[in-house]
Amino acid sequence: MGFGGLARSISTPLDRVNPATAQPSAKGPIIGIDLGVASCKVAVAGKAGPEVVTREGRSGIPSYIAVNRRGEMVVGQAARRLVSTTPELGIWGPKALLEQAFDEPGAKAWRSQFQCKFYSRSDRGTDVELGDEVFSAHELVAMLLCEAREWAQNHLGVPVERAVVSIPPSLDGRFLGLVREISRLAGLRLESTIFEPAAVLLSAMALRPAVPEPRTVAVCDWGASCFRFSLVKTTGTRGQILVSMSEPAVSGFELDRWFFQRILREAGIEPSAITNSGVARLLAAAESAKIALSEKTAVKVSVPAAYQAQGALRDLTLTIKREALEEYAGFLADRALKLCLDILSSKKLAPSDVDEVLLVGDQSRMPIIQERCKSFFPFAQAVPVNPTCAIALGAAAYAAQVQKVAAR
Repeated sequence: MGFGGLARSISTPLDRVNPATAQPSAKGPIIGIDLGVASCKVAVAGKAGPEVVTREGRSGIPSYIAVNRRGEMVVGQAARRLVSTTPELGIWGPKALLEQAFDEPGAKAWRSQFQCKFYSRSDRGTDVELGDEVFSAHELVAMLLCEAREWAQNHLGVPVERAVVSIPPSLDGRFLGLVREISRLAGLRLESTIFEPAAVLLSAMALRPAVPEPRTVAVCDWGASCFRFSLVKTTGTRGQILVSMSEPAVSGFELDRWFFQRILREAGIEPSAITNSGVARLLAAAESAKIALSEKTAVKVSVPAAYQAQGALRDLTLTIKREALEEYAGFLADRALKLCLDILSSKKLAPSDVDEVLLVGDQSRMPIIQERCKSFFPFAQAVPVNPTCAIALGAAAYAAQVQKVAAR
């Protein structure tokens, strides 16, 4: 049964929510969910504080959704493998489709990387056609939340029907309404939401003693769909977000797209020679290489049957150095820090007035980004939060507070 009661030939994770129309229980544990563009992470209250739920060594669910040969919608790692061979049957990062209206330039750029079909909704939202069926973007996101819920249930060994979900601070009430509906579709009662920079701050407070004096904290979130800079004023254990702004042109997506083209240039391959499945597999290889180059100075990229030459499929094999990636990463970092400077100036502050810097997002692992931030904020203390899990951990810490208040 599909969304809105429409029968579908494709089974989805939402079919496992039983009954789909029932209101989730107001009892049981409250989990924290980081509904990210690149991955969905879930954290729960542990004996020593919040802990991220893992499976097979992975700390998050890749935000991939695809239809397999049996007509089943799969999510996460299984979907990622399918997209590498049949890119027209899958998508990743559906949350990015919720954050912007269908006709906005950023939404158009995001859709351009996929081979499936997209349609505009009457509310300017987005529908996606996968396997001859049409799904709303919020249905696809709900499938990720459903998987996160099941991860938490398997970890805790008890039913989970309550959650705190992180959201960007600059989105309107419509997005909050969508998150509530998405949670309901996934069988979750949305107990509360938490702004992403506030979640990062909560995660940081667990790593250091509370400082009674007022402090200015900068949260730099290098995400898949945008760079977000948030300025927070803290006193003790309390914090207030002064301002939060994003720049879609500075994103992991833009860096991956540029790196993909750079790999092709260094290999001497024309983009037109890449096969359909080769594009998806090469993009995945470029992302893996980007992550590896945060720790290594050079990595080998190998994609079998990636392109055609002289009437035959050829393998792409190439060793690429960190310097090649840093050429554009440095440019993006400078562009992001220009946004930081503009925001600080609007508050009559300078980079030297920032007391603490929190770097999150996969790109923040890159040495060149860490170096540029250290130079830009000369007197700021860098708190070593977990760059990929800080939001989920903060959401779980807030969930524990909500649970405590509800139990009184």
